[in-house]
Amino acid sequence: MHQRGGAPRAGRHARAFMEGLVGVLVRMTTTLYEQEVLLAAMDHNLTSVLTDLLVTSAGGSDEVQRLAAVGLENLSHQSQMLSQPPPSEERRPKKKNILQRLRDAHASRAHVHDSNNRAQNGAGAVEALLGVVEGGESPRAVEAALAALLTLVDDGVADVGAGVAVLAEHDAPRHVLRALRQHRDGAAVARRCFWAVERFLAHGGERCVREVTGDRALPSLLVSAFHKGDAATKQAAESVLRCLHRMPDYSATYESVEL
Repeated sequence: MHQRGGAPRAGRHARAFMEGLVGVLVRMTTTLYEQEVLLAAMDHNLTSVLTDLLVTSAGGSDEVQRLAAVGLENLSHQSQMLSQPPPSEERRPKKKNILQRLRDAHASRAHVHDSNNRAQNGAGAVEALLGVVEGGESPRAVEAALAALLTLVDDGVADVGAGVAVLAEHDAPRHVLRALRQHRDGAAVARRCFWAVERFLAHGGERCVREVTGDRALPSLLVSAFHKGDAATKQAAESVLRCLHRMPDYSATYESVEL
């Protein structure tokens, strides 16, 4: 049953098999609140494993890339929780004790970081995720990669500016803007891109802001999304437009859009 004409037949099922295996790993990342699962993820360097899958699956399975990105998003959320100061002993003594033991036991190797980005950046995940953002053909994989990257700058991060700086160091504005042009008809990708652009404008340095405002395609994409997009896409585009309106040098470009 496993041979046909002297050649193995397993190859035709390899992609589905790999997708299933990666799916199991990703399900593990949804239960990181369990101490045993978290320790296993640290012991086996799950961040690095998922990062490698992003790279090795390029040009192969879009689903593997999507799943790996989802796993990295979950790991990043967990590292944010662990990097926060422990709750007061009076209110939540048990949780504090567990988190403190994990920090002490894995201080030299855990991907826990005080700027909410070392888990991804240290393992090269930022570069790998940006590679999917710019070069991915599957909108679902691109959206998942954007979602993972945006955990560095979401509202739960203590220092959003630090997360934006990390992304800017890896030329993220250029990658995000290119993805926006390539997937302009995909509402989910557009929303993620607009949200990233808003963060770049609100928290980025001069170079980061200049990269965004210098993109010639952005005005028409924003106006189109504002007038033709669904409610969520319109809201995301509106946030970017409001940021631009607060910049005197660029507000004239967007005067035709009523907010």
